[in-house]
Amino acid sequence: MFALAVALQMFAGAPPVRRGQVSGAWLTWVAQQPAAALTPGSRAARMAGIASPVVLARLVRAVERMDGTAGSLGQALLLASTFEVIAVDRRAARIQQLLEAGDVRAASVELVALTGVEPDQANGLDARVVTSETIAALARRPESYLVQWLTYSLFGLRGVTPFALRPAWQFALGWRSPLAQRLTGGRVDPLVRTVSDQASAMATALVAPVVRSSMERAVRVAETSEAPPELATMAGALDRSLVVDGLEVNGEAPPALPEDIRRARRVGWSVAALLAGGTVVAMVGLGGLRRAGRWLGES
Repeated sequence: MFALAVALQMFAGAPPVRRGQVSGAWLTWVAQQPAAALTPGSRAARMAGIASPVVLARLVRAVERMDGTAGSLGQALLLASTFEVIAVDRRAARIQQLLEAGDVRAASVELVALTGVEPDQANGLDARVVTSETIAALARRPESYLVQWLTYSLFGLRGVTPFALRPAWQFALGWRSPLAQRLTGGRVDPLVRTVSDQASAMATALVAPVVRSSMERAVRVAETSEAPPELATMAGALDRSLVVDGLEVNGEAPPALPEDIRRARRVGWSVAALLAGGTVVAMVGLGGLRRAGRWLGES
């Protein structure tokens, strides 16, 4: 079912995004549509924003109780709607094409859609910065899927759907509201980033040979850099210097070129494959432990 969900998500792609947003999961997008279709800030919009996550949560429970092929397909579709694995790669490929064609302005527009940065901040960026920011987005890509995969392996659909519905609750209640932060687990964000970033850094170092680099180089750059581990490891694996948020990473290496986005995408897919394999191993191992526990309990 997990493999089917990944295939379905890759086939469906990511939902459309509004200005200033970053591509997210389909379940989040669906949960936000009723409120987004109404007058912003109105009572009807607030009620719709609160009701839609409740309805979707009940839908998850209903699908979990279904048997047979329909139940399996429904669960796979729901699981596929809770994470995003392909939109960043597609957008990065588009930016690479534009940069190679010399259209830095159009690439900057795509960068806005990729990272959610304000358009006025993207104006005037040179090709090196656009390239670096695109590679950084690829390095951070596991933030959109890894924790969901691990949560599914531990708790099933009922455990993973809150991650996708949480932004919908925050959208309805207000991002800066203390109540929204408490009720929707807003403080979990740093933990999510830490888990995904550390796992991404380790996986990137392991797959560095796919771009004719070495794990030792990637680890060395990560250990000596002040940049986030996933970003420093990516720079080390590519053996390129990046300029991200005004900070130079791996400055002794040659500057990143548009063609390095292709190499970073190759690393990103290798990381996703490695983490997916680790998730399957975790699911099989946990399933074996549960069966062993039931057997011991019956004996």
